[in-house]
Amino acid sequence: MNRSVVAAAPPAEALLQGLWSSTQPATLQGADYRLVDVNNAFVSLLGLQRKALIGIDPIELQPPEDRELSLLQRQELARTGGTAGQ
Repeated sequence: MNRSVVAAAPPAEALLQGLWSSTQPATLQGADYRLVDVNNAFVSLLGLQRKALIGIDPIELQPPEDRELSLLQRQELARTGGTAGQ
């Protein structure tokens, strides 16, 4: 993981390292939703190189028929301040 991207307090660092070394796919996304970093499980799941994933919008990885709904959900989250569905 790129430590210059995430600076965490010591207890959070252990939690973050556990997540990042997990066998479960995990991503770190910027405010623009683009991938900032991905763990090895995510790389293995997609079969792509990490450098090919960094900087892309995960919507690009979805089937085309699912993209419109994902964009609408993002718009709703932005409109409600992240409280959609609550």
